[in-house]
Amino acid sequence: MSVGDEKPFIPKFVVAKKPNRGRARKLFPSDQAELCIATAWRLVEEGQTVLVFCPMRRSVLPMAATIIEMHKRGHIDSVLEQPVSALATALAVGAEWFGPDHDLLACLKLGVAVHHGALPTPYRKEIERLLREGVLRVTVSSPTLAQGLNLAATSLVFRGVRRGRDLLDVSEFRNVVGRAGRAYIDVEGLVLYPMFNSHRQRRADWQDLIANQGGREMESGLLRLIVALISRMAKKLGTRDMSQLLEYVAGQAAWEFPVIASETVEEATEERQRWDRHLASLDTAIFSLVGETVVSYMDVGAKLDEMLVASLFERRLVRYVEDVRKLLPAGLHSRAKYIWNNTTTTQRRGYFLAGVGFTAGQALDERAPELEHLLLAANVNIGLGADDEAIAAITAFAEIVFDIAPFKPERLVASWKSLLRRWLLGQPVADAESRDNDEAIQFIEQAFVYNLPWAMEAVRVRAEAHEDPFSDEEKLSEHPRAHAVAAVEAGTLSVAAATLIKAGFGSRLGAIQAVTSTGASFDSMRGLMTWLASDDVAALSAGPDWPTPESHSLWVEFNGPNVAQATQAWNATEYTSNITWRGVPMPPGTPLRLGGGPGQERSVLTADFQEVGMLRWTPSAKGLIIATATGDVGTFALEYLGPGNVARS
Repeated sequence: MSVGDEKPFIPKFVVAKKPNRGRARKLFPSDQAELCIATAWRLVEEGQTVLVFCPMRRSVLPMAATIIEMHKRGHIDSVLEQPVSALATALAVGAEWFGPDHDLLACLKLGVAVHHGALPTPYRKEIERLLREGVLRVTVSSPTLAQGLNLAATSLVFRGVRRGRDLLDVSEFRNVVGRAGRAYIDVEGLVLYPMFNSHRQRRADWQDLIANQGGREMESGLLRLIVALISRMAKKLGTRDMSQLLEYVAGQAAWEFPVIASETVEEATEERQRWDRHLASLDTAIFSLVGETVVSYMDVGAKLDEMLVASLFERRLVRYVEDVRKLLPAGLHSRAKYIWNNTTTTQRRGYFLAGVGFTAGQALDERAPELEHLLLAANVNIGLGADDEAIAAITAFAEIVFDIAPFKPERLVASWKSLLRRWLLGQPVADAESRDNDEAIQFIEQAFVYNLPWAMEAVRVRAEAHEDPFSDEEKLSEHPRAHAVAAVEAGTLSVAAATLIKAGFGSRLGAIQAVTSTGASFDSMRGLMTWLASDDVAALSAGPDWPTPESHSLWVEFNGPNVAQATQAWNATEYTSNITWRGVPMPPGTPLRLGGGPGQERSVLTADFQEVGMLRWTPSAKGLIIATATGDVGTFALEYLGPGNVARS
């Protein structure tokens, strides 16, 4: 059934059955999760590739456990059609993080990708590669993958359509629905919502989503933020009177969290978190619109209006009645003036460069001397090889920023300091004796790999904005190689190992062993390439278990026959190419796209994908091709940035 079809039921599409293995006698499917699994496998039988969408990340791993259990009972078969060797790289990376017996890897061996936003980056990249290559037939995903990756899935199965108590936003729902169907191949995709229980509520939710037209048009994110914030203010005041709202929005107190007496403590906590997120996003948008331009308090409103001329914000604003059309820009101006009234030009420039809002920026200002000192100590001590001192500085830095939104983790695990120490010392993440490493791994990915480097970069750029060029004190800007950032992102204080990991080698433990066993000390890509080309590394690579037995297959993939091309220096080369225009040549300076998908490899298109010409050759290159119209009848300009040259066929 496609979304919106009038016949929502498919009789006997899934038929209950007893297990044929084990002692369990319960029929399958016996709950909502099992019904979604049964539906997915039924679709695979018909030649479909399936995405099972879970609205909440916490339901993804339980779904994986259910798939494994249903396979053990004989209810479902493996859907892996290629040899297990096709999964070798992903299995090797996954085993290093999770241990060899984790449910994620058990599902992978069945041909099922399990994906959510808190997966370790190296493993997530391998899963996404397998999905792009069509190796896996079924994907169980949180919204992170379902919205962000162009999946080759012909069918979409909804596990549910609510996130907690709230129905999915219609724009998110339509975005997810858009994942069904392969680009350039399928005319339409199949979207199903199996309903095991609570049929009346589930049907009502589904009808609300497919009947709602609001998500069909693009909406201004800035406009939605202001609407959400002012709606909360109106709810507090208990009025829709525009003059009263305008007066309130213009006041300084409007930007304090509006407390509503009728809400429970739990509801108020959730709403405060939402308010803070919206406000931080609005502040960041304001800083981005103004940029580094020096604007006075009196002129900031006019500057914002100028920057929003002909924007999506302005185009969507005209939908509203006249009073609301006045209220929403007034809210934007009021917040900007509130910020300008409470900051200096230097402070605002620091917030803009750091990518944070007003509240986070104030918190960084308050702790700036201490944070800058700790970050400087971390960078210096990593460079000196003083591991204990570097770890102490990074831990003290994290202790401060983990209490500042947006760097604050979702949940601070009790043992995070010892976990950070093990991470920085390059010790294994997975506990071989434990099957439950998920909490630690998810914390590492969110807090160490993402939040902490962001905080470090925010402190660094803020420091540069406030830097006194005449001071004799040691400055962060004097240490441009961000060793601390690389250390927490890669999980090692070894600068060479961090460089190797950031270059794409998928094994953290293997990278540490590789540089340790060779005594490598490079700290740049140029040094890495020299090391890779050395006789010592070539000889060691020929062995079957270097840098470690578990990571050898990853090393061969990283440093195999194609690495010479991958590690060549990039050059900029200018070309002129022939073209057959479809009509009048495009004006000089018009940016062009080369290739429009399968069957259109020689097409030349505008930025909005309208075909305007045809090449007489098919471009192929490892780097970046920049194409620009020159106004000539038969030619246009190319600039190639990358290794080697542009191949023509």
